[in-house]
Amino acid sequence: MDITAYSVVMAWIWTTLLAIIIYIIQQNRMLHYFGIRNLLILYVFCILRTIVPIELSITKVIPVKGVYNAVTRFCTKPLTEGMIPAGYVLLVVWGCGTVIKLYILVKDYWMSNHMLRDFSIRNDDTVQRILEALQREHGDNRKIVVYRTFLTVPMEMGIRHPRILLPDQEYTEQQLYYIIQHEYTHILNHDTTTKLIINLWICIFWWNPITYLMNYNIENALEFNCDLTAVKTLDNEKKAEYLSTILYVMKNRRKQSNHRQLPKSMNALYRLHNDTELVKRFRIVSECVNMTEIEQKRHNLYLRLLSVTYIVIFFLTYCFVIQSKFDVPVEGMTKEVDDYYIEPEKIILRQNGDVYEVISEEGKVIIVDEETAMQMREVFLEGE
Repeated sequence: MDITAYSVVMAWIWTTLLAIIIYIIQQNRMLHYFGIRNLLILYVFCILRTIVPIELSITKVIPVKGVYNAVTRFCTKPLTEGMIPAGYVLLVVWGCGTVIKLYILVKDYWMSNHMLRDFSIRNDDTVQRILEALQREHGDNRKIVVYRTFLTVPMEMGIRHPRILLPDQEYTEQQLYYIIQHEYTHILNHDTTTKLIINLWICIFWWNPITYLMNYNIENALEFNCDLTAVKTLDNEKKAEYLSTILYVMKNRRKQSNHRQLPKSMNALYRLHNDTELVKRFRIVSECVNMTEIEQKRHNLYLRLLSVTYIVIFFLTYCFVIQSKFDVPVEGMTKEVDDYYIEPEKIILRQNGDVYEVISEEGKVIIVDEETAMQMREVFLEGE
């Protein structure tokens, strides 16, 4: 089990392909049939594939030329005489960028918690009654504090000590119920933890544009999932009330967009969508149908089968890795035991299954095709 530059590149390739598939699913009505939960599972596999870029013992090497060779030459060639290779410079830049992004994330988290000092705790009877009823329904005994804030949108924050933040404005009791239900559903779904993991992932792979696209899409998926969880027991009339509350909150945020906000990395999950995403959100809620017990069992079986399929595909992505293939000079070969050496570079020619590897003294591995390897052996045998 190894981690190489090529295995890291393969992880990026698979992540990019999966991100494109997820984006296509979210852009049309396939999302309704595919399901939000399945989409979130795909996101999990996408992130795991990125952070676990390993080569297994069963991994088959596929040698290629072209762009791979050009990139390999660039990364292994010193920028100037006597300097370290460009690949190491890129690694240093990667590490520095990650440290800076982590610093900004920690700073934003500290600022978010520090700003709570400017908020007052909201203790009115209506809010407490609604929250206590929701907690009793789920057997939840945690202490959840509700704050009155200058923010323009409701949100929840906190992992160990969850908090609900409500704008300092008047709501009807019905609107308060749906707002608190929505934010409490985020708490039940551990969406703050999910967002923290996503932010850490972006800190590590900050240079990859796919991570930012996926961050935006995951936030939408979390909102869709929260909506479906909140309305799964509601009839059509109550669903309409729920959606009207969302619309009311969105309109009020647009009017007050000049107010101060929390730091961006810790922003609300219940956030302002563009018109397209808002229409999609309304359609998903309105098309949600309460399933019978038999339908629920079938749906759960469907989810299990898809999960098994995802796991199988996930491990299949580790079955091969693409590496650069170079033509190697065949002059001046000697032999020691079962390895072939190229003089004066002292390079080893070794067969690894169906793959022929040329290994330098520094440990650099170059893949050659069978024809080149046979030519190298013939040159040696003629020299004997």
